[in-house]
Amino acid sequence: MAYATDRTINPAAANMARNIPHITAATLGSQGTAANARASAAQHASIRRNAGKRGWPRRAARSMEEEATAALHAAESRKQGVALMIQAEVDQALSELTAAGERVSISETNINQADLAVKNARLRYNAGSISNLDLLDAETAVAQARLTNLQALYDVVTGTIRLRRATGSPVAGQ
Repeated sequence: MAYATDRTINPAAANMARNIPHITAATLGSQGTAANARASAAQHASIRRNAGKRGWPRRAARSMEEEATAALHAAESRKQGVALMIQAEVDQALSELTAAGERVSISETNINQADLAVKNARLRYNAGSISNLDLLDAETAVAQARLTNLQALYDVVTGTIRLRRATGSPVAGQ
């Protein structure tokens, strides 16, 4: 608004009033004679006086205020969008970290079961009830379970780093 409730001039309106275009003899097409200069000065005074009456500074100040308000709303909208993106990134990183932690516990259980299967397979192989291939399959299952566990541990480490980055926490080594 151009004027506050106590009728003092808003600084934006005062700046607009100072920036009203000045019309000179050159802009009116005069030849620069003294008579033309006096006429130009009279026209200039009339234009400045009438511009204030027509509300030009108020309209310009109102327009500037509307532009500033629109820019503020746009900035607030961008801020809100960024906050939502950050929240989504944090939620996703936390979800991935939780899932990786669950995969670690499951893979540890799988390792224990595979170790028991290898012990049974060795006993059966020594007894002659299974072939060498069956024993190798059981040992391969243990190696696969350990690899899966290492991959899950790696996912926990990378998930922790992603979560720290998403929350803005410092990451070791950076």
